[in-house]
Amino acid sequence: MFPTRRLLTTAKNVRGPKVSAERLGRTLEWLRQEPRPVLSSIRALKITYAARNDHFGARHFAKEDLPRISYANQQVDIKVDRPDPREDPEKVVEPVINVTFENGRQVTLNMAGKSSKHIMDELMALDQNLH
Repeated sequence: MFPTRRLLTTAKNVRGPKVSAERLGRTLEWLRQEPRPVLSSIRALKITYAARNDHFGARHFAKEDLPRISYANQQVDIKVDRPDPREDPEKVVEPVINVTFENGRQVTLNMAGKSSKHIMDELMALDQNLH
């Protein structure tokens, strides 16, 4: 084998991992699945939960539901704060979502002890009640 060919076959992809068309299609299908989480009266979401060892429903919500919310509501400003409890063990982190509506009103949803489905249902109900 020629040295240049060997370099070409062993070189790593500098631009990052390649994503197959099939995987991309599955991801888009998942993001677009019904019911779409459209939040028409919400301007911003700030989600706070512990980065480890606790707040399982909140972490599952951030992993499974938040990408769908972000995809369906690109006008909504979404911020996630995950303080690491190892940095400040005495600081108690409450899992909450701070919701800011288009009219400026703010509401805080507590996510402690709730499943991701329950959190999603509460958020959708909060948006629907404003209409």
